[in-house]
Amino acid sequence: MGDLKTDIEARYAAICSQVDEAAGSDREDEALRAAFAELAAMMIAYRYREGGEGARDALEAALSRDQGRSTHRISLAERARALLGETR
Repeated sequence: MGDLKTDIEARYAAICSQVDEAAGSDREDEALRAAFAELAAMMIAYRYREGGEGARDALEAALSRDQGRSTHRISLAERARALLGETR
């Protein structure tokens, strides 16, 4: 990923198209869950990258073993961290 904000905007448009295509099908719920998870990970990565207040702490807390691990939180945090790794 070069410019993270531009990449997020492009990915958002693609995700919206995928959700629209799945509308009314038996994949609709799955598509929405995947879209929200990906968008949330991208927002976390963007805020972290931009030095957003609390973003670093939130990412670290989600990955921390002491915070009552949730597979959804960990997956989201790991996605955000992977996005950050791609932009370096």
